Amino acid sequence: MTTERKIVLVNSFTGHDVSGVAQQSWIIEYEEEGTRKAVGFPSALLEWRAAEYGIDPQDPDTLLDIAIHERFFSLDTNDPNFLYNTDEKTARDVHLSRVAEVKRAAVLKDPDGLLEQIKQNHLRRHNTADHKARQAHVAELRHRKIMSLKKGQTQ
Repeated sequence: MTTERKIVLVNSFTGHDVSGVAQQSWIIEYEEEGTRKAVGFPSALLEWRAAEYGIDPQDPDTLLDIAIHERFFSLDTNDPNFLYNTDEKTARDVHLSRVAEVKRAAVLKDPDGLLEQIKQNHLRRHNTADHKARQAHVAELRHRKIMSLKKGQTQ
């Protein structure tokens, strides 16, 4: 059975991360089966998902799909297809297929185009140098994890 999630409100606010640095975040309120619910995430999440999964940072539709829907499935760090346990393409393909499954089960409707402000904000904030730094960081983490897994297999 497919349910419908209708977006009714999008707000941004500035909070602070664990190190005390100011960080913009988004709250998306939606109605599902007569109940109002919300999903929130820091705006930098879109930038990190682009770097982690090798997604074009100029593709806010895909990045926003991930940010909204990935919380509806579990991420198991022991899964061989988890982000740092496999190559970028496999991790991306598996993650996007999980997002697609969630989208089939619960269709997101945005009749008033409220998500557009998040997309435009992301495109304005995108910085190529920052993206390359995130990609390098992710590549190093992936390499370390894969090497530790291989090392564990040879012992």
